[in-house]
Amino acid sequence: MSTLMEHLGQLESSGLIRLVQLEPELEYLFRQPLLQEAAYTSMLRVRQRQWHLIVGEALEQIYPQRLASGDLAPRLAYHFQRAGDRERALKYLTQAADTALASFANPEAETLYRQALALGPSETERAEFLFGLGQSLFRQSRFDEAIQTWREGIGLCQARGDTEKMARLYARSARAAWYADVSQSLKLCQEGLAALDLADLQDTAAGVPHGPDVARLVHEAARAYFFNGMPDQAIPLCQQALEMAERLGVVDIQADALATLGMLFDETPEVALEALTRAVMLAESTGLLYQAARAHTNLAYLLYTFMADFRAAREHDLRGAALSRQRGSVAGELLGLGNAAHLSLLLGEFDQVEATLAELRALQSQVVDPGTVTVHIT
Repeated sequence: MSTLMEHLGQLESSGLIRLVQLEPELEYLFRQPLLQEAAYTSMLRVRQRQWHLIVGEALEQIYPQRLASGDLAPRLAYHFQRAGDRERALKYLTQAADTALASFANPEAETLYRQALALGPSETERAEFLFGLGQSLFRQSRFDEAIQTWREGIGLCQARGDTEKMARLYARSARAAWYADVSQSLKLCQEGLAALDLADLQDTAAGVPHGPDVARLVHEAARAYFFNGMPDQAIPLCQQALEMAERLGVVDIQADALATLGMLFDETPEVALEALTRAVMLAESTGLLYQAARAHTNLAYLLYTFMADFRAAREHDLRGAALSRQRGSVAGELLGLGNAAHLSLLLGEFDQVEATLAELRALQSQVVDPGTVTVHIT
């Protein structure tokens, strides 16, 4: 170790490297990126692979307590990729990508999933990576790309007869399609139900032995029927999805189904208010950001349309926008802020309108189709 420290001291004295930190671990950096590149490229490729393998294995041995947390996973994935250790590279890329997705670091998750896919994983692994990649794209409001990604995953699941994961991918695709074309959303749901031989699910008993992802697709179909002006077909499907979710103990689908039921029972506002209030409480208490944002938005609509409580409605829209911002969804944030600006306008609070419009304009550059936002602002 003393010899290593002597060498580091000589390099620092010569101005080639600089000390960055002593704790929690000693770290040096090259003073110029070009020096780092020159030093690295001067090594033979075989030698590079050996050094990356040594560094990766050293990190595993020195910091075993940090392996489970995932904070070292991106660095380990990098070193094992460069070392040509495909198995360990995939292991740590999976951990790093899933951790990034769980923390809503969506662009980072996208990059990591693409790297994992480039390593030629098995079909089972590939389907999982495609799901994660689609999720990261969906959260960045890149809906067409998400649908295309999930389409490939659907084909893989269909070939393996994996109905649960196929249902999950159809449900997510339909939700993504909803943002651009509600009729396409319904078509995807109908295609998914038919592919799973579930077209007549609304006529079956509540005890049908299907898993949570089938319940997710059934709920998405209910939602799609509602937005296509067919509430009579939506209600039994939504109730079926809620029953399945409650039986399976799947909280996110329960919250989602309750949020949808609140829109379906608009002719009885008291019943709708109860369902939406339950959806908000259930989603917020369990940290379900997407479901909570949607429940707040639907509750705001009910309060505005049927109860003329503009101030309470605006608070729910703003809460929905904040939750969407937290999960990195520009589309969701635009929806909440746009609704809030409209309510401020109705309340005659023009300073608040201007402040919200400024936020909307700032978000324009972050969406694929800024024209839609421009129309909304106008």
